[in-house]
Amino acid sequence: MSIFQLPISLCLELHSMIMGFWWGSKEGSKKISWVSREKVCIPKSRGGLGFKDLSAFNQALLAKQAWRLVVNPSSLVFKVFKAKYFRNGDFLEAVVKPGCSAVWRSILWSKALLLRGLRWNVGSGARISAFRDPWLPRPFSFRPVSQSLRTDLVVADFIDKQGHCWDLRRLEESFLEVDRELNLSIPISLSDRPDCLMWHFDKKGIYNVKSGYKVACESKFRAICSSSNQKGELWKLLWNLHVPPKVRVFLWKVSNNAIPSLANLFRRKVLLLPCCGRCEEEVESTSHALFWCSEVEEVWDFSEFGLLLGDLKGLGCLDILCWFSP
Repeated sequence: MSIFQLPISLCLELHSMIMGFWWGSKEGSKKISWVSREKVCIPKSRGGLGFKDLSAFNQALLAKQAWRLVVNPSSLVFKVFKAKYFRNGDFLEAVVKPGCSAVWRSILWSKALLLRGLRWNVGSGARISAFRDPWLPRPFSFRPVSQSLRTDLVVADFIDKQGHCWDLRRLEESFLEVDRELNLSIPISLSDRPDCLMWHFDKKGIYNVKSGYKVACESKFRAICSSSNQKGELWKLLWNLHVPPKVRVFLWKVSNNAIPSLANLFRRKVLLLPCCGRCEEEVESTSHALFWCSEVEEVWDFSEFGLLLGDLKGLGCLDILCWFSP
């Protein structure tokens, strides 16, 4: 996985085997997968189970090879690839060409991930285009919002070499305020060291597979991660509970409506009727089965939570758990 790009079909087949084991399966039959593969693969802190997404992990591993080509142009591997695939250009500008090897094609596939976190670390500023290159420490893009007709300007043009600081007058003339604040947050080198590329999502500026995988998942499951992140405190509390692991997993299933309630089985066309078999009054949803069935409420009344639940009548399981979390 750190040398070749695995076919998507193989990754999906492996995921299918993992999900079959997780939800339970026997030869010739398998149980219902109540939660999508994408949801299971996002981190526990975002509402998932933290299972590895093999395609994203494959890309993160391959991006390590791409990073080595970026930071070590004197290596034998870099010289061989350059002579064969980008003789007159730069690695970051190289594209797939007919007849290229599987290894090279795989590295170029991972380059897209590397570019999401690659930016210039300002030294002398002589190699960095002020308005075209990524060099500002913002969460994405890293390029200035400000525009200029002077495409020949480099970052060094905005540095006061004598005072080893930013030239405030020139910054005010060319950059918007939102960019100037980021400009001023970048320290100026006293030794006039050369500019170099760095990985934005690591404190040391060095690419690692862990942060690369996180970036790959953020971009792949952006919609799921953003919606699940709103309940971050709940997930943190749930996975830190001092109870047996199977209890934590059960609470996670309850939060994601992933238990075989009659309503869920009816929705999956396993049953013909979703009515509760105890009270025979309402549809047996997950929240009804655990909280609002008349027979279940009698049990809750004997606990210290009985009065509290009365104020939450009608809410879903996730909302109830969020209400109890700090």
